[in-house]
Amino acid sequence: MLLFIRVMADIKISKFSSLSFENDWRAYFDKKQHYVQKIAQNEPIRIQFSATTQTYLAGVKDCNGQIKGVDVDELYASSQNNKSIYECLFAFNTTGFYEFFIKKDEENTIRSFFEVKERDKLEGIVSLRYTNRKNDFDTIFVSGNGEQKYFNFYIEGGIYPGEKSQRIENSIFRDQSFSLHQMSAIPYEVSVLTIGDAKGVPQWVGNKINHIFSLSDVKVNDEQMVRSESSVPEMSSISDKYPLYIFKISIEQSDHIDSLSDEDGSTYGRIFDYTFATIFN
Repeated sequence: MLLFIRVMADIKISKFSSLSFENDWRAYFDKKQHYVQKIAQNEPIRIQFSATTQTYLAGVKDCNGQIKGVDVDELYASSQNNKSIYECLFAFNTTGFYEFFIKKDEENTIRSFFEVKERDKLEGIVSLRYTNRKNDFDTIFVSGNGEQKYFNFYIEGGIYPGEKSQRIENSIFRDQSFSLHQMSAIPYEVSVLTIGDAKGVPQWVGNKINHIFSLSDVKVNDEQMVRSESSVPEMSSISDKYPLYIFKISIEQSDHIDSLSDEDGSTYGRIFDYTFATIFN
């Protein structure tokens, strides 16, 4: 299986695409290691890229060499620089190894390799589903008719109970007799999302995770989460000249539901913007 692939300078893959096309994550003197992304069976795979406005071909090749074409849809065209944003959306109901490619012509092709697995066999894998309240980062998150576009990303890792910590945001008042009174308090929990198993993941994964948590709507294993304060993925090396790593980032739930709240079912939390409520709730 080819590991290093030539990326066309003309094509810029969105950082939020379900598959990665990174080809520079291993130095020539590093230990020989391979890494293949995993995708859940029947899970939508969304790829977006910006490139010069023209016709592009895309497809998926299986282990038997069979090729299935994938539609390339133009989402946006700029009249100023002859650039467009394109999208490929597909899924697989058959498990196995695949190669996805985008072709400009016979001499210019980029590829990404991945494995499709049954959901119940994705042990030790964390799923991220994400979108944004507006189009940004050369990525279309909201279509012309207002429909949200969601991306999916699967990666080794998880949230471990022993790495959760309890926090509080409260208001304290001390009266004239110097007695202390708590006027209000919001308890919350900060979790550490660990990315990478014992073998580790490539460096580009940390960059991707940092981009994902820059969006307004992120779900980790179907739970709404947000980065805690200004937390960023911290990288740890596994061994010298070993090109796979472990990343950790602090996250917390973005809002809390109070079953005893007002009839409108209002939410409360340290991190919640009600302007997004009509979009994401």
